[in-house]
Amino acid sequence: MRFLAAELGPTEIVAAARNLGAGAADAIEALLTADPLERLPARIPDVPEWAAPGMLPQILLRGRERALPDTATAQVVMLLAMSKLGEVYAGIEMVRDVCDAHSLAGFAWALFERSERYGASAGDGWALDQLGRFGDDATALRLAPLHRGLRRGARPVRHRRGRAAPQDPPPPVLR
Repeated sequence: MRFLAAELGPTEIVAAARNLGAGAADAIEALLTADPLERLPARIPDVPEWAAPGMLPQILLRGRERALPDTATAQVVMLLAMSKLGEVYAGIEMVRDVCDAHSLAGFAWALFERSERYGASAGDGWALDQLGRFGDDATALRLAPLHRGLRRGARPVRHRRGRAAPQDPPPPVLR
């Protein structure tokens, strides 16, 4: 429904829902006009120890003169963990808007490497998914050899996730 509302506008969807009754139309309108930052998953994920901000590179703000403090970086990690393929938490766009793209790409790669090194569980697939959100051209070059190795049969679940991750719109790349 949100997809249709993005394409047609919420007014069209709510008008169509009026045929189902005022209650249905009101509920659909509330759903479509809610602040996207308030759309939280049913279960807030636990962030694994390997994703502790102190173990990752700092995320620089645009202008590269200041960095996010560890508390804000922990929130970025939580936003990434809350995001799923095709359902990216709205706060991720805000992170991309205020942070340096090159710094985010380095952070994303370090997060992915730590997940691989310290045995991320199947539920931690977001560590791979987030490369599609924050990665850059260098990320793609680093992933290519891993992708070729995965085609040979190792870690098929992650392989499927890895092919899907780049479907998210790419971040701006500093040249």
